[in-house]
Amino acid sequence: MRIDAIVWLLALAAPAPEKQEASPAASKRAVMAGEWGGARAQMEITPDGARIELPCARGVITGPLEVDKSGRVDSSGSLIREGSGAGAETDAGSGEIARFRGKLSGKTLTLTVTLEGSAQDLGTFKLTHGRPARLSSCP
Repeated sequence: MRIDAIVWLLALAAPAPEKQEASPAASKRAVMAGEWGGARAQMEITPDGARIELPCARGVITGPLEVDKSGRVDSSGSLIREGSGAGAETDAGSGEIARFRGKLSGKTLTLTVTLEGSAQDLGTFKLTHGRPARLSSCP
């Protein structure tokens, strides 16, 4: 009985195990793959990234497009603006570095696109999963 009491006291005196914080990656999930469209924007999301078409620009989001537990999206990629050089498509690493930030609510993604070098805001776009885009030609 005395040994049981000593073991019990030692267990009480032992420090509590440290709480492990969830890694940032563990608290994120992938945005649903497929076609996303809306007024003035179209995006094709795959598990590896996304291609986006905007008025007068097209580009890629490098890496998986993920959303945190609050529904926020924050990814980087690149854009080529129409008239800025050869080729209509962009691949990772070419074009201007861009930031894609926004909020996912159900099947609707509101996305703001900003060029990082110039801090130029290219606009905020509302995209819906499975909806066709309504793109207009570049003025």
